[in-house]
Amino acid sequence: MSGMNVRQMEVFWAVMRTGTVTGAAKFLGMSQPAVSKILQHTESLIGMPLFNRRGGKLHPTREAEELFAFSESIFETVEQMQRAVQDLQRGLTGRLRIGVLPSIATTYLMSPITKFLLARPELSFSLKLLTSHEVVARVAHGQIDLGVLYGPIPDASLRSLDLFDIDVICALPKHSPLARLPAIAPRDIASERLISFNPTSPWAARIAAAFEQSGVPFRIDVECNHPSIAMSLVESGVGAALLPSVFIGKQEFPGVVRRPFAPRVSIRLHAIHRAELSRLARSLLDIVQDELSSTFRVAGEPPPAFDLPPS
Repeated sequence: MSGMNVRQMEVFWAVMRTGTVTGAAKFLGMSQPAVSKILQHTESLIGMPLFNRRGGKLHPTREAEELFAFSESIFETVEQMQRAVQDLQRGLTGRLRIGVLPSIATTYLMSPITKFLLARPELSFSLKLLTSHEVVARVAHGQIDLGVLYGPIPDASLRSLDLFDIDVICALPKHSPLARLPAIAPRDIASERLISFNPTSPWAARIAAAFEQSGVPFRIDVECNHPSIAMSLVESGVGAALLPSVFIGKQEFPGVVRRPFAPRVSIRLHAIHRAELSRLARSLLDIVQDELSSTFRVAGEPPPAFDLPPS
């Protein structure tokens, strides 16, 4: 005696659920004769009737009722899986683990991440604030799916997607005489108390090179790796800051003006991953690029126009 295969179970379940062969055929996208044939073959195969046929109608046997109780749980799971597949195809569910630098998370990514999560209430999401070294190491070891950090990327085995080229700007107290200048060069802030990055960061190395080319000694008087804190220090009159063009509204720091730094110094923001990007990761990066494309330059494009002080 043989058991039922998956197709036979599906036909039986559909007949029980709809109550008729016609309804089952419509539900399964099959012809009515095909459903009748499979149903009759199934009864012959298992050696017992599943339905009594009276007056042109099907009446399930007690054995059929017992089998249907099992099939309900099976095909409810199948339906759930089908819905899950559709959600995964649309990038609405699943799991996504990302790692980013604290300054990137709080300035560039909070708005895109919020938009991404609000559209995906079933998503399992993890955001880790890490150092550049930790981001690279965890992506390489498969502990996170996606990392966002400044280049260059030290691990050539990882895949990298260029996001934006972000320029260094000079942030000044609103009432500083330097605020009248259209751009700030190293010689302009040679006597200012300088707020900037860790001297070993890629940003600081590039700024130092610009100072050296201008013949101006480079020093960092106040080391600060978080743009918001640096902006607060500038607004309080501590000094001038050289920072990435942060995604912070001007209304948050009304006592600070921002000017281009000349010569132009920029660094690239990258998304790194180990294997192919998942649909979820791609969806998040699409939102990031859409949200910030008007603020930063897409990698390789010319810099945007900068608001200059009145002449």
